[in-house]
Amino acid sequence: MRLSGKLRLAFAKARELGPAGLLRLVRDRRAVARSPLFDAEWYLANNPDVADARVDPVLHYILFGGIHGRSASASFVSDEYLSLNPDVRAAGANPLVHYETRGRREGRRISSIDLPLPVTYESHQASFPAKCAALAAKRAAGTSLRVAFLVTDAAMFPARPLFSAMLDASDFDPRVVVIPDLRWRDARPEDAMERCARALLDGGVPADSLSLAARGGDGGWRDELEGADLVCYPSPYELSSFRYNPRYSVGRPFLPFSVNYGFYRSLYDRKVMANQSYAWMWKAFFECEATADEYRRCSAIGGANVEVVGYVKMDPLAAELERSRAVRAGAPKRVLVALHHTVEGGANDTLALSAFMSLSDYFMELPDRFPEVEFAFRPHPYLLKILSRPGQWGEERTRDYFGRLRAKRNVRWSDGADYFRDFAESDACIQDCGSYLVEYLYTGKPCCYMLKSPGDAEAKFAPLGRECLKRCSIAYGAEDIDAFLRGTVLGGDDPKSADRAAFAKSLAVNWPHAAESALERIRAAL
Repeated sequence: MRLSGKLRLAFAKARELGPAGLLRLVRDRRAVARSPLFDAEWYLANNPDVADARVDPVLHYILFGGIHGRSASASFVSDEYLSLNPDVRAAGANPLVHYETRGRREGRRISSIDLPLPVTYESHQASFPAKCAALAAKRAAGTSLRVAFLVTDAAMFPARPLFSAMLDASDFDPRVVVIPDLRWRDARPEDAMERCARALLDGGVPADSLSLAARGGDGGWRDELEGADLVCYPSPYELSSFRYNPRYSVGRPFLPFSVNYGFYRSLYDRKVMANQSYAWMWKAFFECEATADEYRRCSAIGGANVEVVGYVKMDPLAAELERSRAVRAGAPKRVLVALHHTVEGGANDTLALSAFMSLSDYFMELPDRFPEVEFAFRPHPYLLKILSRPGQWGEERTRDYFGRLRAKRNVRWSDGADYFRDFAESDACIQDCGSYLVEYLYTGKPCCYMLKSPGDAEAKFAPLGRECLKRCSIAYGAEDIDAFLRGTVLGGDDPKSADRAAFAKSLAVNWPHAAESALERIRAAL
């Protein structure tokens, strides 16, 4: 008998569970499936690897997701339930199964911050005019509006230019609130937040405009947004917004808005957009019409809150490019090597962009093969985390590999929050990243993009991403990268230069004044 996708995972585990375990699994599945705190569509949208595998989301959550920190919905964050109920964590129990079979009747808390009851996107949007009127009255009375910018990683703060613009404005009082990223199960989230805060301070964020999320006496996290008038969300990943997921704004006086983290260039991005995080926003600021149209097509509210202002994140690059012209004059060729973190995905995973695993030996040899070139290696912040996992390289091998690479004479290491200097001071880029595919076009310099197979362009990239790839040299292996370095970087043969510049100009809406455009849109609405 051929098994359906919904039963395949259960039967694959049946041999391990035995009759008693299988009966328990049936009971647990019934409890989770009936729970108002489990949202199957949300779970699939926020876990594209599960969607790609075509397994039952309820069974995946019970058998794997819950105990590995994946949340059941925007209303039930698994890690927070386990933090508030350490006996459940110690027992190795699935958090939502425990809550629905025991915790609910025992009066267990599921969150340290009370979330509102479910509400429709439309009713939420209908609440914004009254909030706008109240904030407009505050501005008219001469009161500065308090704006909270949620940040999980200093290198992933796309609204930084808007934050800086508000610092210089008398009608706004902005502050950065550093929060834990619940997609990563750090033993001590406080350590990651402190590293983020140090990087932000080093990057010029004033100390009196910076705060960190903190735990209360019950072990849960305190509400850090009390008194905020506007809240800026960092990305469309709901779990990146900690407990302040977009629905947190329902029934509260502040206006939520988002500044996009990256152009939508891959098919994975479409899946992320399908989780409807943007539909909870008062305003969703987008870079260009192409990415805004992608959102409009899948938006539950038809994209009614879209504002195309340009790519706010890229504004500071213009000054870096101007500065680098004098700094780099006559210097040896420098190539930025940007390595993405998606080494775990399978062949059908639309986020599995990284070619690192097949080229790791080559990258170790690359500086020796081209001693006349300086290589600036910049791995994605999450790559080393993923490689250090027991199922991957492990900590020792990861530390040894990158230690040997960093020790090479013509290698510069880059892991700071500000990568625009790397962009500006490089002569070319070799990469397999998502956001850099579009962002590096702003420099006007040649790029070599690594694909694992010729079919990846169609299988993994949205139309905008495919157009960007046409302006890159494509590498399917070491020989193609060698050819790019010899011909384009060292030989000066860059036939795509003019087309690349024209295409980049079409994408760079309001550059380098996108933050000013966003600020004016906010002022005009208040």
